[in-house]
Amino acid sequence: MLATVLYNGIILDKMRDCKVYFEIGSYDGEGITMLGSRYPEKFFYSLDPFIEDGHTAAVTGVQKGGKLSGIRETFLARIKDRENIVHFDMTDNEFIEGKVYDLISPDVMFIDGDHSYEHVALDLRIAEILASKNPLWVIMDDTVNIEGVVRALNEFKEAHLDINFTALRDYGAVYFNLP
Repeated sequence: MLATVLYNGIILDKMRDCKVYFEIGSYDGEGITMLGSRYPEKFFYSLDPFIEDGHTAAVTGVQKGGKLSGIRETFLARIKDRENIVHFDMTDNEFIEGKVYDLISPDVMFIDGDHSYEHVALDLRIAEILASKNPLWVIMDDTVNIEGVVRALNEFKEAHLDINFTALRDYGAVYFNLP
């Protein structure tokens, strides 16, 4: 997967200087487990309700909106012995409405969850909420070829003209700092 390249590159590099990592959209847990194993002294948080958004349906065989039970089981098996990884099995809305964000203070955030406009906008809202507590470095995947992601990111950029967004064109990703 494309995200694997990001995990093994820029995210791994950024983790050297950070203490707490948060990702939205952990899928099968390969990336977060690799990071958690590499940095056992750091803390890792995951948010994923394991609902097919339509972008992996060809691989999962699950229709849009269906539960990704097999992917969830794989994820949970991968993290079961990782004491430094905590998973929130809920939607973005549940995370916000339950104020679960009060439980964590990440300094790195990776967004690769539901690729619909509404969910990406919520992911970016979560980033803003978390950044209100301390500075947050954010990286997003799939920022060039998926309409909902592109639209939500462009609106976010328009609302944050003071932020420098750096495109990783070879990977279709972007990263930025939220002060």
